[in-house]
Amino acid sequence: MSQGDTPFNPEDLHPLAAELPPGEARVVEARIEDRIAEVILVHSPAGPRVYLNRCRHLPITLDWGDGEVLDESGKLLQCRNHGALFRPSDGLCVAGPCQGLFLIPVEAEVRRDGRSLVSEEGVTRERA
Repeated sequence: MSQGDTPFNPEDLHPLAAELPPGEARVVEARIEDRIAEVILVHSPAGPRVYLNRCRHLPITLDWGDGEVLDESGKLLQCRNHGALFRPSDGLCVAGPCQGLFLIPVEAEVRRDGRSLVSEEGVTRERA
């Protein structure tokens, strides 16, 4: 996470993900339940997606703190620590030590009042 980024509420996640240009990804902080977590916003060919910024091989972030999560082709999310590659559309690991596992999705839903919220069941289960 770069120094210019600041935490924001989950209500801001859905619009941010939707506003990313196609094929781009961004690492941001969000409040999920009672804590701040880093998430990856990505505009995949299947539409905007939000994932917890945590590799499925080891409980570490995909980036090295610089927000870079796309591979050289710009088509896959890549763990910079050991090279695992994930599809942006569904978070499936297609190469690397966690092949066949999925990144933990962060669901963004729009409420009746038009505001969006995030519910992410995996964060609770994944706590160390």
